Amino acid sequence: MAYKTHPEFSVPHLPSGILIAVSRLLGASFYVQTVCGEMVNLLIYAFVCYFAMRRLPSGKMILACIALFPTNLYIATNYSYDTLVTSFIMLGMAYYISEQQQPDKPISTRDTVIMCGAFVLACLPKLVYAPLILFPLLLRKKCFTKQDYKRYYRICILILLILGAMLLLNVFSQLTGGGDARGGAVSPRQQVRFILTEPLHYAKILIKFLLSYLSVGNMSNYIVHFAHLGVGSGAFVFIIAMFVTALTDKTEHDRFKRGALSEAYAAIVYFGMAAVIATALYVVYTPVRLETVNGCQTRYLIPLLFPLFAYIGNPGVLKLAGKRWYNLAVMLPLIAVLYYNIFDFYIAAAL
Repeated sequence: MAYKTHPEFSVPHLPSGILIAVSRLLGASFYVQTVCGEMVNLLIYAFVCYFAMRRLPSGKMILACIALFPTNLYIATNYSYDTLVTSFIMLGMAYYISEQQQPDKPISTRDTVIMCGAFVLACLPKLVYAPLILFPLLLRKKCFTKQDYKRYYRICILILLILGAMLLLNVFSQLTGGGDARGGAVSPRQQVRFILTEPLHYAKILIKFLLSYLSVGNMSNYIVHFAHLGVGSGAFVFIIAMFVTALTDKTEHDRFKRGALSEAYAAIVYFGMAAVIATALYVVYTPVRLETVNGCQTRYLIPLLFPLFAYIGNPGVLKLAGKRWYNLAVMLPLIAVLYYNIFDFYIAAAL
């Protein structure tokens, strides 16, 4: 029996779709159309990361370390909305942090919309990251008047309410549906009932899973992972670079982060969001009462890294001379690891 299928509108896939349609109109082959669709994802990722770095008075190398993950670049050359999620979260956080770094500078309506809009674009494909929109609500400005705060919060709260409504609709559809069929015999309603009736039991399952999921030893699975090609080499270089830049890529602009309170807040956001992601996958993708979480891939942590590492570490105490040499010293090892993996997985395999 014949039936009609209705294509879904997808914002993350719209640029690829447009370029594929244009290349097809120009008579390009299927291979060229495929490459065009992939290339536009990479270009968007590169430009968004560039503008995020440009916005920051300090912390550019922290963002560069994460943006240059071989896994991120591999995903950016494929049809995946993770590229949009990661890059626009970094853009939204870059705007937020840059405004915190300049407390005497007023924030314009344009910058407010860009900051909040970046979070919205990032959260549309994966609404589980929606709590990150709470960051703009924490912004404080010395130069703000009461009227300025009212205008600013109106924009932020309106966007937050829209995202919240979308998240509730998504949760409702997941709970009333059959869950993700790829997870096997799943039942979101029974899983939620289990979590609510036996919270201590579920807490043990979640903590046990997170201890492995968030471990340093597991970081290579989202730094140098090339999907079906396997896990590459040199993840430790990126790990060291992230921690080193978190301690050193700060200036006097970062004194708003002084003290353990802000670092604790960043850590709570990181671990809390990881728990939310794991719980979401436990509900919709994992068989009822299973003692682990299925389908929770490590790359889901990548969008949370910049908000974490931009906050932790030195709040503008160390003074670095020769910023260009510093940037070069950070970038060279990362680029070397990146090109080694490209050679190992692509060039050497073809020889």
